Amino acid sequence: MIWVTRCMLALCVLVSCGPAPRDGSIDATPGPACVDGTTVCEGSTLQTCVSGQVQEETCGALCDPTLGCITCAPSSMTCQGRDVAVCGADGLSTTVVETCTGTQSCVDGACVDPCEQAASSRSYLGCEYWAVDLDNAVEAPTTPDQLGAQGCARIGAAQQTRQFCNDPDNMVPHPNGYPGNTTSAGLCDPPGNTCPAGYTCTTAPVCVLDAAASPFAIVVANPQAFEVMVTLTNQAGMSHSQAVAAGAVATLKPQMLGFADQSVDGTSKATRAYRVVADAPVVAYQFNPLDNVGVFSNDASLLIPRTTFDDEYYALTWPTLGRRTPAPGNHDYSGYLTVVAWEADTQIEVTPRTPTRAGTGVAAIAAGTPTTFTLGAYEVLNLAAVAPAGQVTGDLTGSLVRSVNGKTFGLFAGTEATGIRHDTPPPGLIFPQGPCCADHIEEMMFPASTWGKVFAVARSQVRLPTVTEPDVVRILAQKAGTTVVIDPAPAMGSCGTLGPGQFCQVEIAQDTVITASEPVLVGQYLKSVIWQDFLGTTAGSGDPSLSLAVPVEQYRTSYAFLAPMQYDAQYLALTAPMGVTVRLDGADVSTQLTSTFGGGAYRAGRLTVAPGAHKVECTGSGCGIVVMGYSDAVSYMFAGGLDLTQIVID
Repeated sequence: MIWVTRCMLALCVLVSCGPAPRDGSIDATPGPACVDGTTVCEGSTLQTCVSGQVQEETCGALCDPTLGCITCAPSSMTCQGRDVAVCGADGLSTTVVETCTGTQSCVDGACVDPCEQAASSRSYLGCEYWAVDLDNAVEAPTTPDQLGAQGCARIGAAQQTRQFCNDPDNMVPHPNGYPGNTTSAGLCDPPGNTCPAGYTCTTAPVCVLDAAASPFAIVVANPQAFEVMVTLTNQAGMSHSQAVAAGAVATLKPQMLGFADQSVDGTSKATRAYRVVADAPVVAYQFNPLDNVGVFSNDASLLIPRTTFDDEYYALTWPTLGRRTPAPGNHDYSGYLTVVAWEADTQIEVTPRTPTRAGTGVAAIAAGTPTTFTLGAYEVLNLAAVAPAGQVTGDLTGSLVRSVNGKTFGLFAGTEATGIRHDTPPPGLIFPQGPCCADHIEEMMFPASTWGKVFAVARSQVRLPTVTEPDVVRILAQKAGTTVVIDPAPAMGSCGTLGPGQFCQVEIAQDTVITASEPVLVGQYLKSVIWQDFLGTTAGSGDPSLSLAVPVEQYRTSYAFLAPMQYDAQYLALTAPMGVTVRLDGADVSTQLTSTFGGGAYRAGRLTVAPGAHKVECTGSGCGIVVMGYSDAVSYMFAGGLDLTQIVID
């Protein structure tokens, strides 16, 4: 404690209040500076009058004019670790009245269920998630007899007996660079298993590259200081529980745990969802497939908690990749939107921006036609976009999906696989082949109520050795008259006035601020950037991927995130307002955010991160993070986290 003696105006008293002497002299009759025993609190400073002088004591916690310096307000409830204690009448003593049990924690003098607290805070941390093994690419490039003694193993494929378009009398060089010849024109086309003219949908041995059947996984990161129990279930009643240690990561591979294959294939409506429940808040992702093990097409998605689901979304995806032209070509890779329901009688209305294919139990839908579906718990509706012959269309971006009866749901969007071409440098003598290749993209959509107006977008880590390849950015509106300002100006494209479900597409080569007059959803896409020189050596790495940009309005001051295994390089892209301090795993990395943009309002940086769980902490108004990883012909990119506060008002 600190004692100071001085005269304070609050306690000083005038001893003589009469008129001054006529001779002009000053009445210097001494008097006491204060009334003995008087006490006053000035903030956390206790002022006491002792022998006519004010003495000050700086209280460590609270100041009470009657009790003096105290540690708690009498009768108030406080937390002592996981104990709830009541403050005594003296303001100093406490008595434990309750001990929080299980996963409860003491917050503001009460035992609080952490899952209820996470639900009310509406962020990416939660206790219930719904995952879907989304439609992914399957390639049937050739038959084993065309590959010599090694058979399908020569191209890293598996020999399977599948339905594919076959013409054994029409052997042609393989169009995609595989060795040998082929009689296959890919998988049979839905609906009805049709094939190009001259080809027959045949069931026979064929070499298959099957990303759809590769190990789908849900990965859970535990940011808590204690063990958390996680349970995976499906509609059939299968269940698997697993303890996740404090700060650890658990990987749940449903098929390896005995669950039936629930992967989505084409337009369909079936019970295909997985439910993940934790007894304390965790972070969840899905990888399709996991860890880049023996796959040619993959991506990942941040899952948002069920408690942040809402009743209206717009899809942000990419056009169906039509491959039948020139004939016979190969089967299409469809863009899609995927609805997941968590409760019975969820009535959904979908208004697609492009025609969708028919599927088992689901009719084809014309563009712009509102169509209603009723879903039960665990049920998944997948609508695949049609690519008309010879056209690069079939884009479901801007499709409106809403609840008819007010029940909330989740929405994914993506494509089986697509190529987002980067043509700089153009094919030439040094790099005669490229860019390559197609890759799966997927992301769980943010509800329309959580969109923002300001985005500080950090461009992806550059992947080409001599060229800064741009990222593609799509900006999707939900309100009429939406205008967009992009700073600095994009490398390609522009953005006019947008209406509900309309979007603009630009390319950015540097960190960029996007400001909209109304709430928007922003998608950031990686391009295909693998090139092959005249010696057959490749340059660049990674294929297309999609990440939803986090609006500045939904920034957080802390993040727990995961970087998966088995990628050649992984990066954390950080964006923060100027003056914000950023720490990664406890180390100050603010000086590594060397890119300044947005007129000096923001800075960004890209940091290499090792596989595993990590933590980011930011001061002030918070920061944004994006996680990405590259390997030879695969990549992933997702937002590392965000708040999902309902900030859009109709």
